[in-house]
This record gives sequence, structure tokens and C-alpha cells, in this order.
Amino acid sequence: MSDFVRVPAEGTRRRLDFLKSKILSLTSDVINSGEYISGTKVAALEKYLKSKWGRNSVTTNSGNSALQLALLAAGVTPGDEVIVPALTHISTAYAVSAVGAIPSFVDIDPHTLTIDLQAVRNAIREETVAVIAVHLYGQMVDMQPLMELASESRLKVIEDVAHAHGAKYKENYAGCIGDFGCFSMYLGKKLGGLEDGGFITVSNPEDVLQLKSLRDPGKVVLNKYIHQEFGFRARMGEFTAAVIGLELEFLEDWNCCHQEIAARYNAAFASLPFQTPTVKDECSRTFYKYVILLDSVQERLALENRLEALGIQTENLFSRTIPEQPVYALGLPCRVEPLTVAKELAGRLLSLPIYPELEEREVDAVINATHQAYKKVLVVD
Repeated sequence: MSDFVRVPAEGTRRRLDFLKSKILSLTSDVINSGEYISGTKVAALEKYLKSKWGRNSVTTNSGNSALQLALLAAGVTPGDEVIVPALTHISTAYAVSAVGAIPSFVDIDPHTLTIDLQAVRNAIREETVAVIAVHLYGQMVDMQPLMELASESRLKVIEDVAHAHGAKYKENYAGCIGDFGCFSMYLGKKLGGLEDGGFITVSNPEDVLQLKSLRDPGKVVLNKYIHQEFGFRARMGEFTAAVIGLELEFLEDWNCCHQEIAARYNAAFASLPFQTPTVKDECSRTFYKYVILLDSVQERLALENRLEALGIQTENLFSRTIPEQPVYALGLPCRVEPLTVAKELAGRLLSLPIYPELEEREVDAVINATHQAYKKVLVVD
């Protein structure tokens, strides 16, 4: 019998299989309820999120919508500048561009891969009104000095928590430190519905009504035919809310599984010539992705190909910085600060499989295949 094990890069299908019977039951409940958009399931989810993370929450139809609405609620207007890390998903920058503002791309820290605080300080100008702190791969930004800098410079702070559901900075949950916390609940995230979804945590309760109006599209709450401001179709559906509410029950256990697998990887890879993920003392990292840093793009490609041949799927999420993407490089307005680290690291990052549904033998297979790849001579022409 062959001992060859093929390990997928992501475990979304397995998660849905695990929850399938409960999801089907919830789907039946929603159909029978007669409520399909912004009904009792959405209201219950928003209430649950507040009880879990201690802040008022407003659900949306995606993480991108959450960012866009938070920027508007933060008072960002066309022509304003918003500081964004240069190495993250392009949706973060798109939200800034969508409200007519200018993303100001700054460098990242070489160890945490999150936004570099000195780069933020250097980028602040008269036109700068906000900064988006992206908690990348489950590693949180160093929020205390960022909040101090923002207060000093009168900037709004928006946390992008798409990768960090349940992560903590000291005693505070991700999304509960800045003015707004924006979560993606896309089904491929640590926590998600059946499609897209999102929500916003809000520090100032007075912003809740505006956000609820903005998502539906600019209506006076409780009067669907009166529109007081320009808004969007950004509501969450009942099916999505029901599934997210179900998955929230598993989040802490899932995060523990990610942390346990990451600890095994860290120990197993200590002797190999690449950088394993940094875990800062003041943070509880949730390891949405387990990302290693190789010495060169060529070495990353060689390892990626070798692991694929050995049955291990990997991911290279961000092979270039956002301002190098054609949409911005060819004319979408932006500012670009020096990006020495981001450009150097882009393309050298490789994500290994990490999800709660990984079997013990699969974790072993990832470890063994990675070591086997380095016993062979990696071709790095």
C-alpha cells in the first residue's frame, strides 16, 4: 500500500463537509422563517458578536464592503489620503479608491510582515486622514504605538481583520482597538459563511446607525422608502448569518488547532534555511496562514515545485506589491512611499497547509516532504 499523501493547501471543503448536516438544518430554518435579508439571524449574529468581542457590530455582504463603509463612517472624502501596507490583498486598497480617496502605500516590517510604523510616520502629510492596519496571516500589528501615533496625528485607525479572527494584542481582540474593525467572512477565511460576508466592529456607538444606513442603501433605519444619504447594497443575508453564527462556536477550538500545528512546524523546521513565522510576545497569533520566507524567489519556486511533486499543495498569496499591480501601476491614483522591504520579500513567501481538519499523518507528510525537499539539491538557477 502506498504511503503517498496528497495534502490540499486549504481545508474549506472539509470544513463544510464537517458542518454539512447542521448547515442543511439551518438552511431549512431560514427558508421556513420567510426572512432572507437582514432578518432575525442577522440581528442575532450582531448581538452575539457584541457579546463575544465587546463592541457594537454591523454586518455586511463582504469584507471589502466593510472597509468601504468604515472609511465613509470615518469621514474619509475624495482626495483624502489613507495609509495602506503595500503587501496585502488588493481589496484593502480598492476600498480606499472606491470612496475617492488616495491609498498611500508604505513598507512592511521584515519580521512580522505587517505595516512598518516608522514608514507610517514618514508617510503622514496634511492630506492624510486615516491608516489601515492589516493584521496579516493572523499576526497583529503592534497596535499600541500605532494608536499613539494616530492620536498624535489625528488619524482614524481602521483594522483589517480578514486574516485574524480571534487574535489578540495584549488583552484586546483584533478589531477592537482602532476606530473600526473590518472583518471578511468569505468562506475561505478562518470563519465564514457559504459565500461572501463581513462585519464592522465600532468603537463609537453613534456610528452604528450611519453604517446600517450606508449598507442599505442610505435608507433611514426602519423606513425603507426614505433615503437620507448615498449608500450601497451591502446587506448580509440570513443564510450567511446563520452559518457564521454556527462557525463562531468553533472559532476558539479552530484557532487552537492552527496554533498547535504551527508550533509543530516551527519545531520541525528549526534546522532548515528559511524564516518561520514570528510570534510576538504581546500577541496571540492565530495562524490563518503558515507562511515561510525563502532566501530568493528562485528558491521559493523550487521548493514549491518540489513539494507539489511530493503531494503538498502550497500558496504564494502576494507575489508583488499592490502598487506594482497593473491596475495601480497603469494609472489608478495612489502615492507610493519607499518599499524596500515589501518589494524584496514579495514572491519569497510560501504558505504551507494549516487548517483544523488536517490529519496527523498529513501534518507529518508536510514536515517530511519539506525536509525531503532540502535533502535534494534545490535548483535555483
